[in-house]
Amino acid sequence: MRRLSTSIAVALLGTALLAGSTGATTRVVIEKNSVAPLLFDGLDTCLADYGFTYNGDYTRIRSITEYWDGDTLIRTVIQIHFDGIETNDLDPSLSLRASGERLIVDDYVAGTRTETGTLRRTTAKGEGIVLQQTGRFVSDLETNEILTVNGPHQFLFDDFSAFCNVLGG
Repeated sequence: MRRLSTSIAVALLGTALLAGSTGATTRVVIEKNSVAPLLFDGLDTCLADYGFTYNGDYTRIRSITEYWDGDTLIRTVIQIHFDGIETNDLDPSLSLRASGERLIVDDYVAGTRTETGTLRRTTAKGEGIVLQQTGRFVSDLETNEILTVNGPHQFLFDDFSAFCNVLGG
């Protein structure tokens, strides 16, 4: 719990810094620390090469804040934390722990989306990290073209081999 509180405090500090200091910007909190269960069945990431689907059962905590300059939306900031389990649909005894902490900033002035943090980390007991998306990447808001990437981003580049090998048994 202490780790979650620290993570939320860091994310809120990041939001405050992103808000800037101009007096004309209005901050509107759309959602504050909303908690929701998320269940995804039949995920097919491992189906073609490994022959199985899996499900993801997560708990997500999310906050969304918009920044307006008069009547113009200039930025949306989304803070997300999730924890969960990913389970092989053919053999439910095979499962992996997944978690993430991300800050997503949609900058409508620059036309970019920036995602930072430990966006996704999936670990296996005795194996360590088998799927990791950590660091920062920036994409074009309109085309989704990746503009810059810093850090390991296996999920972003469809590198699921270690994940599927371990989850497949």
